[in-house]
This record gives sequence, structure tokens and C-alpha cells, in this order.
Amino acid sequence: MPASSTAEVRLETRGFTGNGESGGEPAERGRVLTVWGLVLLAGLAVASALHWSWYPTSSDPWYHAAVIHGLQQAGGLPVWDFWEMAPVGRPHIYPPSFHVVGYLVSFAGVSPAAFITFMSWALWPASLLTAWVWMHRVFGPRAALATVILLSAPAAYFCHQGTFPGIGWGMAVAPLALWALESEKFLACAALNLLASTAHPMALFLPPALGLQALLRGRRILAGLLAACVPMLLYAPWLAHIWAHRAWLPAQRTGGDVTLMGMGISTGINLGIALGGAAALGVVWTLVRRRQALGLLAPLLGCAVVFPMGFGGRLVQYNLHWPLACLGGYGAAMSLARLTRAYPRHAHAINAAALSLAFAALATWAALEIPLPKKTRTGQLVPVPRDPNRPSPPDATHAGPRVYFAMSASTPVKLLDPEMNPPGRRLERVGAQLHRRGQPQARTRPDVYHMEGAAEFFKAVTTRVAVGEVIATVDGGGASFLTGSTGRWTTGGMLREVRSEAATPAEHCHFLAALGGKPARGAKPPPKGFTKVFENAFGTLYQNEVPQPKRWPAAAVVSGVELAVLAALGICLVLVDWALPRERIRARALLGAGAFGVALYCVATLAWTAAEELRHPPEVTADTGAALLRAPPAVSGAQVWLRPFPRP
Repeated sequence: MPASSTAEVRLETRGFTGNGESGGEPAERGRVLTVWGLVLLAGLAVASALHWSWYPTSSDPWYHAAVIHGLQQAGGLPVWDFWEMAPVGRPHIYPPSFHVVGYLVSFAGVSPAAFITFMSWALWPASLLTAWVWMHRVFGPRAALATVILLSAPAAYFCHQGTFPGIGWGMAVAPLALWALESEKFLACAALNLLASTAHPMALFLPPALGLQALLRGRRILAGLLAACVPMLLYAPWLAHIWAHRAWLPAQRTGGDVTLMGMGISTGINLGIALGGAAALGVVWTLVRRRQALGLLAPLLGCAVVFPMGFGGRLVQYNLHWPLACLGGYGAAMSLARLTRAYPRHAHAINAAALSLAFAALATWAALEIPLPKKTRTGQLVPVPRDPNRPSPPDATHAGPRVYFAMSASTPVKLLDPEMNPPGRRLERVGAQLHRRGQPQARTRPDVYHMEGAAEFFKAVTTRVAVGEVIATVDGGGASFLTGSTGRWTTGGMLREVRSEAATPAEHCHFLAALGGKPARGAKPPPKGFTKVFENAFGTLYQNEVPQPKRWPAAAVVSGVELAVLAALGICLVLVDWALPRERIRARALLGAGAFGVALYCVATLAWTAAEELRHPPEVTADTGAALLRAPPAVSGAQVWLRPFPRP
């Protein structure tokens, strides 16, 4: 090569950082882009924290808080619960990792209510941060900044992270697992994979995504596949437990049809124009550059496993933004780098135009709402026309923070709008909503936990109601909220789709709770035999004068000590794998084998329980709930479940 050509190459590559996948950035400009990314992340976290009364945003987080209370009462991870459908109960088949984290944190004195409130806020900025870290370390600071800009704008993604903390936890951990695999830290990748994929059924997109990434990388394929697949061996007993109790799941969770109507959510594809265009550019650039860039396609392709599980509607509305934003960030960075290299004289104008587009993406969320086809009763697919007369979202002053669920504007604008958090909402209207006859509210008000008198009411409930005594409630959202706030068992429950046939009347409960102070107009009065024992502006508590038998907490199949050991093993794998030099392959293999053996010992009881359940799978019949009600109170939930139910 001539000396002049060598000098030109040196000038072209001098002072650039990254691996070249994003086109390279000058060191000084790379530092500036890194600082801007961190400033944007910090600003979004602070802006969302200023609306603390929004969190938790719905009744779903309170279900998770209730499960954490259940783990505390059981002394570990049970397979049967009495804290949601008490006293009938139901099999505890939700993926456990998010609840286990809350349970272990409670040893430090953090209450489930405080944990779930913090997580309802933290999961959105945490997912932005981890996506930024992954993109920054693998594809450069420009791609990372563009990813955060595209991902922070959609209000749908913001809502999802706070409303569904289980999958929100998985979405926040998944980028770290992808980064660990790309960095060839396979032990850390396996630990993070297990932590994320066991948080929610939708998080099972991560193992196939890691497997595809390992294949597309073309280097150390076997180690990457082991990091993607071995954690599923530890998850297999819980999956077998879910399979044994699949009769308790709704049809859309177990049917063979690929449905887009997950959880009954209206299914419309809401993707921003900027996000869609940038993602299309990202797909083109990944096919052009290949190598590490192909790893960006792995999360998108891994999401295919979500559709057979019946979560397609939630995916396209709330979760698809994350893989598309990563693709879009890479596509925007590569396109901008190519333009600046092709037109160096106009580099300042190109950067100014890119900055203007970035501010436009943060300030507006131009979205196309495309209704998806849904099935009629005859099974035929028909298009769902958009209603042109659909009313616009109500004013924030009258409806509270529910308006931020709308997708007409971007999240940063809504977070900075002072009218999104108006003071002085009237509690009477909340009580009327909670007690509306015939149409019970599926979700409580987002700010109900922070209302005046709530702490006093919770103290009265925890003081007067013992564990094992059941509180009758009027709606599912209120039941989840009350159980998650106090740890006391309630009827109703949130997941109505898995409720047993036998309803629990208030006369068979120990207490009756009415949120919203005095019963609203038109609400049913308490049954005879109930006397008022506490009342304030937040709620009323009645006690049943007729003695009722108490229930007992379910027995744990994985104790709290074993869960703590599993958590310590995961932390050890992540820290040691990142600290060891890359050449210490034998030390990593011995450490991984030892940790896997200890983990197998910890889940051995769960594996035996799942095997027994597979041998004698229960049948959900109209007499199932009645059989549980007839069980003697001294029998634990696990023992009741392992006995065969009487057939009708």
C-alpha cells in the first residue's frame, strides 16, 4: 500500500471509538453524545418521578404486591395461593422471579407496597437505561442516544412498564443479557436470562432471541446456545407445574390458534411514524453490515413465541416499541454517519437536521392507530372499522392521570405538563366508581394509594384482620389493591378468567370492606350480621359477628433460604464472570457447573411436586371450589391440591 494511502487510512480511523458497527464516532463527539444520552435518561427519570401519585398506575401491580405478601406468609415459593381468590384459592402459576425479588428485598425491611410503588416508577427509566447501555457498548453512543429518543416518546410503552411490572421487569433485564452474550460473558448471560425469562410468559421471547443471536454471531456458538438454553432446565419444573394446571388458564392461553386478542385489550398497532421509518432503515442496515448488527434482529424474531400464548395484542400495542426502537436507533445512526461522510461540507447542516428530528420525536408522537381484525362468533376474520365518532380523551382535570394512557402526544411532553397531576381530586367520585353496581371497575384509580386516610385505613385492616381471615370486597381491582396494601386475603380477585365456579359469599367471610368511605348511592348494604368496626374518608370496614373458620397459608415448595441461595448464585455468576479474564475458560466452566448443581438441589422439591402434579392433573369442575371449601382448615393449600378432587 502506498504511503499516502496508509496516511489517509490512519487519518480516517484516528480518534474513533466503538467497534465500527455504527460507522465510528470521533472520540470527542462520542463523549458529547454519551453525556447527552445520560442527561436525557436522568431528565426522563426525574420528570416521571415528579408524578409520584401516578404509581402504581393500575390494579395489576397490586396483584404482584399481594403475591409477595403470600410468599412472606408461606415462607418461600408455594404452588398454591389463598391471597387472591380466598378462601377458595387457585394454583399459583405466575412466573416467579419478579415476586421472588420483592420477597428477598422484604428481608431488608422494604414492604411489598413500597417495593411495587418504586418498581411501577423505576421500570420505565430502567428499561431505557439498559437499552442505552446495550446499544452504547455494542453499536456506539450515537445509536444509543437515538434508541433512547425513539423509545422514550411512545406513551404506550411508558404505560406498559408501570402497569405490567412482571413483563416490565423482563424488558428491563433483557438488554443486559443481550449485552453479556455479545461480550462473551456467558455465565452472566445465563443468570440474567433466567432472571428475565422467568418474570412473565411474554419474557420467554428472550431465550430464543439469545439463541438466534448466538447463531447469527458465528463465534463461540455452543457457549452462546448453552447460555440461552441451560437456564430453561431450571425453569422446567415451574413450566411443568403450569402445564399440569393449564385447565385453570383461559382458552386463549392454551389454544393452538395464534390470536392477537391477548388479555382482552383492544388491538391496534400504534407505532410512531419516526419509529417505523427508523426501524425500516435499521433492518436495511443490519442486512448490509451483518456481523454484530444481525443481533438486533434476534429480539424481534424471538417475539414470535408470544403469539401462540395469546399475548399478541399486548405485544403489538405495548412491547413492540422496544425491539423496533433498537433497530431504529441503529438505522438512524448508520444513516447519519453515512451522510456526514458522503457530504462532509454539509455535516453541520445534517447534524442540525438530525437534532431537529430528535426534538420533534420527543415533543410529538405522530402515530397511526390501525385496528387489527378480530374473530366473530363464527370464527371468521372481519376488519374492525375505526369509529369516527369516538369521543376524545377526557380533560385531565376531571379524569385524573388516566389521560396519559392516550397515545396522541409523546411521554416527555405529558410528564412536563403540570395539568397531568392536578391536586384536590374528590374521593367521593372514586367511591362511586368502586361501588358502581352491575359494572365493577376492573382497575382502581392510579392515585388511590396516595389519598388522604389511606394509611389510617390500612393500619386498621392490618390490626383487626389476622392472616387467614378473609375480607369480602365488591370488585376485582379493589380486592387486589386491598390485599397488596395490607397482605390480608380478599375475595373477588383480579384475574377473573381463572376464578373457580364456586363464588364466595360475604356471609362466609370474616370482614367486609367498602373503599371510598360510606357506600355510594345504589350500592348494596352490608349483609345482616356485619357490624361497622372502622370508617374514615377512605373506606369502611365491617366485621362478621358469626364465627367463620380460618384458612392457613400455603406451604412453600422452595424455601426462603433456597431462594436466597439462588439469588446469591446469580449475583456471583454475574460479578465473577465480568471480573475474570476472558482466557479463564476452565474456571468459568467449573463455576458454572457448581452453580448449576446447587441450583438443581434448590429446585428439587419443586421438580418432585411438578412430577406428582403431572401424574395426577386436576380437573377444574363446578365442584372444585366447593371441594376446597369443605377441606379442613388445618390442611395446607399444597396438601389440598395434591389430593384428587371429587368428581361431580
